[in-house]
Amino acid sequence: MTTQQPIYQPASPPKRGAGLAITGLVLGLCALLFSLIPLIGVIAWVLAPLGLIFGIIGLRSHKGMAITGIATSAVALIICVAWLGSFASSVSELPKPPTVPAGEAAPTGVPGVADGNALADVKVTSCKVDSNPYFPSVKAQVEIVNSSKDLASYTATIAADAADGSRLGEGPVYSSKLQPGQKTTQESVIMLNGKQSGNVTCSVVSANQLPF
Repeated sequence: MTTQQPIYQPASPPKRGAGLAITGLVLGLCALLFSLIPLIGVIAWVLAPLGLIFGIIGLRSHKGMAITGIATSAVALIICVAWLGSFASSVSELPKPPTVPAGEAAPTGVPGVADGNALADVKVTSCKVDSNPYFPSVKAQVEIVNSSKDLASYTATIAADAADGSRLGEGPVYSSKLQPGQKTTQESVIMLNGKQSGNVTCSVVSANQLPF
């Protein structure tokens, strides 16, 4: 009696290009995961487009995984765009500080803006342009003297104006717990939108004296 030997069929090799579909799926899943996490979600901006590319190429070899990779990458991109829109909306709704046009005196009787006594205690001693190509700014040295009879702290706003009188920007300066008659020098850094040429004038546009 003879027994028939089983016939073994060799395993068929994986379809060429299946690795692209798998890569697209992995990238899409990772992009979707990272897009749900604030701050870290910026990684999804890189992973999601790559997942889309690999998924589209992998459609020829393995449609199931490729379509899943494309879908997850697309959802991750939508979430990233939603995060970006939410952030831009939040920034646009931030309150803008009041500004004083060049040549006008700071208003009085407004909370946070001092009367003439505090303005007299704050003065600009030097005003120089920092021509840093990446972060151009104006640096103003500010002298603050406590002319009152009590302990006081000061906050002030320093403005930088171009030679034609246009306002280039404003920057804060602070000093805390000055004894009566005490003098201090602080630096106010006013960031510029671009490189500035020509003379720049710095002035105190507002000041506030606090009783502590």
